[in-house]
Amino acid sequence: MTIRVATTADLTQVLHLRMRLFSEFLETIPKSEFESIERANRLFFEEHLDSSLARTWVAEIDRKIVAAGTLAFYVRPPHPGNLAGKEAYLLNMYTLPEYRRRGLASGILTAATSYAQSQQIKRVWLHASEAGRPIYEAAGFQPSTDYMELKST
Repeated sequence: MTIRVATTADLTQVLHLRMRLFSEFLETIPKSEFESIERANRLFFEEHLDSSLARTWVAEIDRKIVAAGTLAFYVRPPHPGNLAGKEAYLLNMYTLPEYRRRGLASGILTAATSYAQSQQIKRVWLHASEAGRPIYEAAGFQPSTDYMELKST
């Protein structure tokens, strides 16, 4: 098993994993919308596999990418507890079903959180699936209900 930062050569495989994640967790996406989502994600990852706005890690087994995870970075005004204002959102954590329960997601999570610490990012947050929750809890993530969300129509 190898955990590493994704490169542009990995774009197709990273995109495939992202779309598999959507297929698995958002089963009712119409085909026409799915194609639009895939195009938008391709454009995003072409520009941001490893940029100042995002960084993606992959797990390889026998030179095949079987898992991925992304940190999206942002800066907000400094506040108590985070004078640098740097934060990151962890997303796109997905492992192909046949490779689960081998420590791949934990390896990606360790790489991503280590990178966040090296960049003095004080807050990393995420939305966890039920299956992923134990991995994040083991890494020290705690549930929170501290924010509200406005969804546009």
